[in-house]
Amino acid sequence: MKITPTFIINRGEIDCLCNEVRNEGILLAGPNDWGHPVGYWAFIRDPDGHTLEISYGQEISFTVEQARDAINRVS
Repeated sequence: MKITPTFIINRGEIDCLCNEVRNEGILLAGPNDWGHPVGYWAFIRDPDGHTLEISYGQEISFTVEQARDAINRVS
């Protein structure tokens, strides 16, 4: 199976991908819903043996804004 990087727009896409990779034997964990701010996620083993995280609903923009603000305060 070839995994192409893409943006996940809903939980259903994670469920669909997890079903596909489960059949391939490369689903490591999930899908799991850990609520705010972690979101809905799963781990997949890629063809080189690395772990790939797929997720939906993570509060990444908040973390990026906090880091940017902290850098601006120090500058």
